[in-house]
Amino acid sequence: MKKKKPVVPNPMPCGPLLRVVWLDSTGWSRWTDLDDFLAEQVPKESCRCETVGWLVHEDKEKLIVASSRSVISAIDGILQIPKCAILKRTEIE
Repeated sequence: MKKKKPVVPNPMPCGPLLRVVWLDSTGWSRWTDLDDFLAEQVPKESCRCETVGWLVHEDKEKLIVASSRSVISAIDGILQIPKCAILKRTEIE
């Protein structure tokens, strides 16, 4: 006789679990000579990031995910990603 898998209730009304691949923005917060910066510090490529989280909100400009959720309807690790920065989005089953 096969054991039944336990039913795990959805702890809160978030959307699906997603894996999002996106390009990060970069900033510098110090005085830098423009010529030195252009010659030596401009990154060769953008920083490619991956985030896994539950969909909290989505509209035409952004996607908001939370990396943690609890049974008391609380979320943590909230990240807003502009849709123009998203390279790939996959729903995790």
